[in-house]
Amino acid sequence: SGFVHTVALIDDEKYVLSDIRHTFPFKDYGFSLVAALTDPIQALEMLPRLHPDVAFVDIRMPQMSGLDLIRELKAFLPKTVYVVLSGYSEFAYAKNAIRLDVFEYVLKPFDEEDAEELLERLSSHLSMGSERVPAQEEIPSLHSNQQFNRLLAYVAQHAFEPLNLEQIAARFYLNANYCSQLFKNATGQTFSQYVRDRRIERAKELLAKSAM
Repeated sequence: SGFVHTVALIDDEKYVLSDIRHTFPFKDYGFSLVAALTDPIQALEMLPRLHPDVAFVDIRMPQMSGLDLIRELKAFLPKTVYVVLSGYSEFAYAKNAIRLDVFEYVLKPFDEEDAEELLERLSSHLSMGSERVPAQEEIPSLHSNQQFNRLLAYVAQHAFEPLNLEQIAARFYLNANYCSQLFKNATGQTFSQYVRDRRIERAKELLAKSAM
């Protein structure tokens, strides 16, 4: 196919999405566009399934800031490379968030030479990365991970207590991001969805079998 890497674009302005498509010669650098979304909430649902190599994220969107979106996505997509798109007025703000370990901050409006130079760097960065990193570590299946099974049992037992993924992961010596990914892969749900369902099940049991 000639495509080596995949890219997702998230910006609440439709014209910016088409602007990116016109300015960035993705195909010439082996990138294939897998998503162009205006809604960060939709991006949170779709991107973990698409596993893009690169995500271009607008810094300012009404539903959720781009930096918050990147923070949330990193839990599911730790290997994705993030590029922040920023208008001039937010540029200083964007630079402050450099600790998010973002690959690049791109100032709008986009410049064609800068765009090509960025794709060049992204492409070599990703190629180097894939040579260094063995094929993506497989998330173990539910059955092979006893710690995770214990964690699930704990969640079921303590369903009505306040449950926090970081604390529970630490309790069972699991990394929180890894744990979040395990929840997705093993149960098909996020941690909070899983907890909510356990609570509903327990409530049904109590309604059916007790005088509560």
